[in-house]
Amino acid sequence: MHSEKKEDVFVVNLTKEEEQSENIIEEPVVCQKDTLSKKIVVISSEVMGQGDDVLGNVLMKGFIYALTQMDVLPSCVIFYNGGLKLACKGSAVLEDLKTLESLGVEILSCGTCLSHYGLVDEVAIGQVTNMYEIVERQMLASGVIRP
Repeated sequence: MHSEKKEDVFVVNLTKEEEQSENIIEEPVVCQKDTLSKKIVVISSEVMGQGDDVLGNVLMKGFIYALTQMDVLPSCVIFYNGGLKLACKGSAVLEDLKTLESLGVEILSCGTCLSHYGLVDEVAIGQVTNMYEIVERQMLASGVIRP
């Protein structure tokens, strides 16, 4: 047996010294840590909290960036009502959302909300969804995080 660490992955090689079987797997099997949780994030506003919207905007931007830095990520981020503007062209958090998506986090935006705000053609990341899926995702989640 031989093991080594390559970045965040451990590679273990097992060799049988006796007669080799014909069922040997030639390619290595990679076991990676599960970084997605069964929690979801739902964002219904461009700002975090109530009070000063300028501060709320800064807090929301910080919240989304902080998500990219977590060891365990939500399985998806759902945007609805005014929050879906964060997933549209010109959003200050698009790069962080792209990072989340590249890490396996689904980005979903409410189609009814996009129509209401006239932003159907402005979605810059993720998939368009409907209220049925939004409710289903929340019901099946182990936790719902609302910044």
